[in-house]
Amino acid sequence: MLQQIERHYAAPSAAGPPAASELCLDLEALRSNIEEWTSTHPQFSTAPLPPVQDCGAGRPPDVALHALRAWIYEAIRRNPSGPFLLGRIEVNVTAEMPPAPAGELLSAQQISRFGTVTAREVLAQTPGVTISTVGARNEGVIYIRGFDMRQTPVYLDGIPVSVPYDGYLDLSRLMIYDIAEAQVAKGYSSVAYGPNTLGGAVNLITRKPSKRLESDIKVNYGSGEAFGGFVGLGARLARFYFDAGAAGVGRSFFPLSANFSPSAVQPSGHRLNSSQRDAGGKLKIGFTPRQGYEYAFGYSRQESRKDQPPYAGSDPNVRIRYWKWPLWKNESFYHAGETLLGGAYLRARLYLDRFASRLDSFDDATYTSQRRSSSFISLQNDQSYGGSLEAGGMLAARHVLKTALLFKDDTHREGNLGEPRRSFRAQTASFGLEDTIKLTAGFWLAAGVGADYFDVRSAQNYQNGVISPFPVSGLWSIKPQLALTKRIAESTTSFVSLSRKSRLPTLKDRYSYRMGRSIPNPWLKPETADHLEVGIDHSFTSRNRLAAAGFYSRVRNLMQEFYLAPNVSQIQNLGRASHHGVEFSFRSSSIPRLFIELQYTFLNRRNISRPAIPLVQTPRHRGRLAASMRVGRGILLASETQLEDGRWVLNEGGRYVRTGGFLRSDLSASVALKQGASLQAGIQNLTDRNYFLDEGYPEPGRSFFVGLSWRF
Repeated sequence: MLQQIERHYAAPSAAGPPAASELCLDLEALRSNIEEWTSTHPQFSTAPLPPVQDCGAGRPPDVALHALRAWIYEAIRRNPSGPFLLGRIEVNVTAEMPPAPAGELLSAQQISRFGTVTAREVLAQTPGVTISTVGARNEGVIYIRGFDMRQTPVYLDGIPVSVPYDGYLDLSRLMIYDIAEAQVAKGYSSVAYGPNTLGGAVNLITRKPSKRLESDIKVNYGSGEAFGGFVGLGARLARFYFDAGAAGVGRSFFPLSANFSPSAVQPSGHRLNSSQRDAGGKLKIGFTPRQGYEYAFGYSRQESRKDQPPYAGSDPNVRIRYWKWPLWKNESFYHAGETLLGGAYLRARLYLDRFASRLDSFDDATYTSQRRSSSFISLQNDQSYGGSLEAGGMLAARHVLKTALLFKDDTHREGNLGEPRRSFRAQTASFGLEDTIKLTAGFWLAAGVGADYFDVRSAQNYQNGVISPFPVSGLWSIKPQLALTKRIAESTTSFVSLSRKSRLPTLKDRYSYRMGRSIPNPWLKPETADHLEVGIDHSFTSRNRLAAAGFYSRVRNLMQEFYLAPNVSQIQNLGRASHHGVEFSFRSSSIPRLFIELQYTFLNRRNISRPAIPLVQTPRHRGRLAASMRVGRGILLASETQLEDGRWVLNEGGRYVRTGGFLRSDLSASVALKQGASLQAGIQNLTDRNYFLDEGYPEPGRSFFVGLSWRF
């Protein structure tokens, strides 16, 4: 943000230097944004913000600019660590570019406030985001305005982390101990995200050390013999820095609500077959030869195992799965770098990801024999390599141009134990161009276009003991977008955006037999969605902020199951749907020591193609109330309440079921101890509510946790 203003001031284009009044408006907006942001991040409030009201009238803009720069640098110096800026895909606020429409940014303090250790629960703090559970696979997922994770890809430091074969990711496997920031784009998103952003995108950004030497140690223990631990060490030495960390989490079971009604296979008390373990480590090494130049190399590895809790519902048509995943492994190598070229920048990323998993299906609840035809051992391996190149800068006095090029090569190998291995390979390329034009002071136009190409290079069919080739093909998708942002007043910004987004069919969409229940369809087309959105962001004072947005999305070529015969289906581009709704968010810190956040989302999804069939996994009404209060020196109390009115789900028996609504509350407290230590404790699901996100798969009842952390 600050660098953009400095470039604009110090290196104007051939059109001439900007007027002092224009720069003063930019500086006032910058100060307002900093003031609002620090109201929710009090650790950065090292001193009062310098005034800019007299900018241009008795004080030139450069004086105010230097004062703000000094304040920002001092705040950064005092903060123990910050986000890894090379991991960001889009910057939310700059002098020339306003916040991305409907974009959300979660800070490290919001991420760690309630003792959560996985990404799914963290992202639930965002308006428009619904968490869910794929009960039959024991996976934690999210929906953004009704779009699932194949339509809203997840990135880690700007690098895609979804499993290539099916486009999904179990967010319960993503540990967030070292996450410093989370970006959530909804509907309209930067072309720099690349393909498959039909409904938005999520980017999780790791931390970057800022002190000469810093260390974090965290341990926690909770109900269900749950445990967690993290050790992190970082250092910044002249032009070099490194950050290393190791983490492990797990549990033996999770407690059910006392109000849960036992079933034939699930007694009360502890959830059967619900244990899980995750362990991993990361290393990042960076080099900053001079200001504006940065190059980093990273490596991460995680190994996990998890069990599949059995179906505990009442539908006799659901076949109970006795499954275990003894192995889920991910290994990643990456490079990220940024170079300044005059007033422009060039950012590059390269990566190699490897996934491996094993699924064991057993005969019964003893989990010891595999004699039945329904039992198997499935082995899968995925590998992805690719990269992205992004460039941007001031093209003219009022233009900020950004262009991005992405490439990805995916290989998937699968087969049950004792069968020949099958191989699939696909390549994806994406190009995007954005121009943000400052029409007048406080009025911006952003226009962009993206193009995606998906090419299946090879796909193998296995039938009757013989491997043969599937038909392969390539397809294109074009994605134009437009956004207007107007600063109505110093404290009020409005926007309207139009965009077309798409999702390319995955290898699984095209070629999977779905355990013998489906016929492959190699000729699937991309799903497309046209988004219209209007919104406003208003600060009543520096400590009270209101944001609201209304949106409408029209989806075409939706991939849906079409039954060719009883129990035999095929994925086809038959669906048309609409998603429309409103989002509301209010934040206030006007009462000393108290911060309050209120959110509400209304989402109405219609199945236009088949009106009698509901669209699943999202509630129509969802609310959230969070509050935190400092009571005494070093004591912070926090509470969070989530409310929804229920949702339609499709169970494994092919029946549509509506789950009940629920209200869930969490409480936590943290106490600052001596020498950088702090103690945290909390209660999750305070009222022991018995609720379901997927029919037949109950969520945890009341549980407790306690944690201890040290920061050196």
